[in-house]
Amino acid sequence: KLADINGPAKYKDLHLKWTDGIVNEFYEQGDEEASLGLPISPFMDRSAPQLAKLQESFITHIVGPLCNSYDSAGLMPGKWIEENNESGDTDEHEEDSPDMDSCDSHEARKKRRNVYCQITQHLLQNHQMWKKVIEEEERRAAKDKQSGEPRTALHPPSEQIEAIKEEEEEKGKAKEEEDKAASEENQ
Repeated sequence: KLADINGPAKYKDLHLKWTDGIVNEFYEQGDEEASLGLPISPFMDRSAPQLAKLQESFITHIVGPLCNSYDSAGLMPGKWIEENNESGDTDEHEEDSPDMDSCDSHEARKKRRNVYCQITQHLLQNHQMWKKVIEEEERRAAKDKQSGEPRTALHPPSEQIEAIKEEEEEKGKAKEEEDKAASEENQ
């Protein structure tokens, strides 16, 4: 799954290159919808770009949670980071003393090691970059609104995407199947 959606987890230049390619596909779809007289889908209207919002939302709602799940399962690649204790003497705590409580040793084994994961670092950096772009766009829009400059979009901005809830779809399918089965029984 992560291989399909990991563009935001790449280093910035590669992430921007991939994003540019994907957004151009989106805009081509929006152009096709407009040429057919259809409403333009959210995020696909090149005259009202929402790239930063699209990427921030994609990272927040799709890529980030998937990476968190992989991390929780211990599946994210990375390098272990050795923790230094405050005194700097690591040998003292590595030895098990005979009177150490078995619960303490169990807790020590349960502790997760810190792992530096470049994928996670790139994801965090790219997410912060898009959040800054959104803030700048909002500041610019507020400034334009105060100065009375009209917005230069050919089409009104696309509405935000409404999340699809699978459980509602599944309930709807189940209801349709029940209705179909009931009508077959009545025949």
